[in-house]
Amino acid sequence: MDVTEKKSIEDAIRIVIDTVKYIDVLVNGAGILSDRNIEATINVNLIGLINTTMIALPYMDKSQYGRGGLILNIASALGLEPCPPLAIYSSSKFGVIGFTRSLSDPFYFKRTGVAITAICPGMTSTPMVLEKRICDTFDYSKPLTDEFFNKGVRQSASICGEHLVEIIEKSENGTLWISDRSELRLVEPKVFWEL
Repeated sequence: MDVTEKKSIEDAIRIVIDTVKYIDVLVNGAGILSDRNIEATINVNLIGLINTTMIALPYMDKSQYGRGGLILNIASALGLEPCPPLAIYSSSKFGVIGFTRSLSDPFYFKRTGVAITAICPGMTSTPMVLEKRICDTFDYSKPLTDEFFNKGVRQSASICGEHLVEIIEKSENGTLWISDRSELRLVEPKVFWEL
């Protein structure tokens, strides 16, 4: 499906429901790294994730058509910490973290039975990080981008996948996990403001 088109998401969800009747686990995994294409980056990484969640949620919500379940959002370590050479990508992933934390409020979980969580991969060997020439925020960001991509230890995508499965098995509502350097650890967000 094309996560930038609501109709495409609706059609895909409809096929799933018609075929298997329920959605127990939804993994929002579409993502791009292309700061030079601001609209595409935000549309795929954030708006597509939000639309997919909002379209699928009624079919998971035990108070509507579903039986509860888990939504796992793929964010990024760059959604937890700013990344100057990849400002647009980082911003989109900060949005994923905010959406995940907001939707995992116990009020929603009690009603829907749907746990919401996120994985925040660090440097992971994927085709996404191999295409560096279009990912800098500015032309003059290249020295920062080169430094960013040349430091740090990359984990394999298969290790990150194992971590994703581990998070699904835990199904702990409201948790954020960082998968970095082949280790999985719980993120403890700091609260800066409360109502």
